[in-house]
Amino acid sequence: LSFEKQDEQMVSFAPTLKREDGKIDFKSSKVTDIKNKVRALHPWPGTFCLLNDKRLKLYEITDSVQDLSPGEVDISLNQLHIGCKDGSLRLKYLQLEGKKPCLDSELLNGLKGKPTIN
Repeated sequence: LSFEKQDEQMVSFAPTLKREDGKIDFKSSKVTDIKNKVRALHPWPGTFCLLNDKRLKLYEITDSVQDLSPGEVDISLNQLHIGCKDGSLRLKYLQLEGKKPCLDSELLNGLKGKPTIN
């Protein structure tokens, strides 16, 4: 092995991550950006959105074939789909504030009314 001294002029520092950095805005973000953010910020600080004004942590998301407008929510086939800027995603494994992590189908079974995501 041969070591090289790092050029101090080329050094850059990454900012400290805060909890707010994990907030997802489905209306203005692309599918690939959201998927990369979920992967990059796991486990800390994690990613989240608001479901009926409660924090919803996102652990696993997948591509969806639903044709939805940005921010539109669809709960067909007992799955939670949401539209993004250039496509749609299924929020597959998640955790509602004060609850245990679960599949989207389990979460939808416990919700009353149509969910709204902010």
